[in-house]
Amino acid sequence: MHDPDQLQIELENFPGEVRPMQAASVEAPFSSAEYLFEVKWDGLRCILFRDADGGVRLQDRGLSDLTADVPEVVAAAKRVPPGSVIDGELVATDSDGRPDYPRLRQRLAAGARMRDEIPTAYLAFDALYLEGRPLQRQPVVRRRARLAKAVEAGGHMFVPDHIEEDGVELFEACLERGLEGVVAKHRQSPYVPGQRSPFWLKVKAVKS
Repeated sequence: MHDPDQLQIELENFPGEVRPMQAASVEAPFSSAEYLFEVKWDGLRCILFRDADGGVRLQDRGLSDLTADVPEVVAAAKRVPPGSVIDGELVATDSDGRPDYPRLRQRLAAGARMRDEIPTAYLAFDALYLEGRPLQRQPVVRRRARLAKAVEAGGHMFVPDHIEEDGVELFEACLERGLEGVVAKHRQSPYVPGQRSPFWLKVKAVKS
């Protein structure tokens, strides 16, 4: 059971803005039982806020507000519990269903009027707060489990899977499918906003 007084304190400390945690670069893929491995999506990093009153906001890592540009994601974010802050990637896809960054930039430049021609989706992969509770100090393996349980995927909101241990296999699959690369996250990693941390490592399959 939540302590009402403690919950009120936590909601009062609910952040108005967050700069996302960044990954350090490595040259070669690797496998390890100490890491979770995720696809590195070719999109725009965004923090999604679902305020205690149910309002939704999206900010990119430069703190620009994208809320009005992606109404389809705002509508889908009703699946996120109030009092939550989610880290993820905003994407638009090509005709083969792969994330297409130039297409996303075209959509954001045009705004909501191109929502039918170039729809976007939000890929949620971490949770800083859920239902008013701060999670940054919890290990990423626990944050991801709580995110998957709390957020119902569907519409323009998804919670992509990760794999355990075999980062090389995932990297090779990304190469084969033309995806951007892999992010490896140490299982015990806390969330450190605004910092590039060795707890998270990225290796690109497609060189930019």
